[in-house]
Amino acid sequence: MGVALNLQQRTAIWNSMLDAEMNDIYWGCEAQRYGSQDRTLTIAAAAISSATAITLFSPYPAAGKALALLASALSVVHATVFNKVRVKQIASLASNYKELAIELRLLWCQVQINATDDVKRWQEYETFPRREKKIDESAFSINRKRMRSAQQQVRRARGLENESRQSEDPATTTTAAAATTGTATHT
Repeated sequence: MGVALNLQQRTAIWNSMLDAEMNDIYWGCEAQRYGSQDRTLTIAAAAISSATAITLFSPYPAAGKALALLASALSVVHATVFNKVRVKQIASLASNYKELAIELRLLWCQVQINATDDVKRWQEYETFPRREKKIDESAFSINRKRMRSAQQQVRRARGLENESRQSEDPATTTTAAAATTGTATHT
């Protein structure tokens, strides 16, 4: 029989899993939002450019100039804010956090089910913080409201709506109790 993980180790795995799930939700939503805005701007720029071409032949030259100016402004915004490289970067962030969340969920399940290989599992867990540090989100600003929303979604999914995820005394929280007893719900 192997050595069981102590409370601090179980809590570290649990908290890392919650963080990964929160980042998975947040960056997944951001990737969808960026992709949607990218498509919208692409369609709008194409539509306004087409309308500009049509107005060049109309008796209202000011309308054509205004639409041309608007099309140019949209194109600049699209090229700088929603360029394909940026959209790919955010999709990569979402993918990396999804993979991390899945692997941590699997590790947590293994910790709950069987304590015989806990030393091996702890060694596996120790690779996750290094992997997470390699995920570079510095090119993007974090929207605190949407991040809190992602955090609340994880709390609801895990039955932790009324709990502070990190308490000064981890033994007094449901999170720590779930980490100790393995009573957490899985999504």
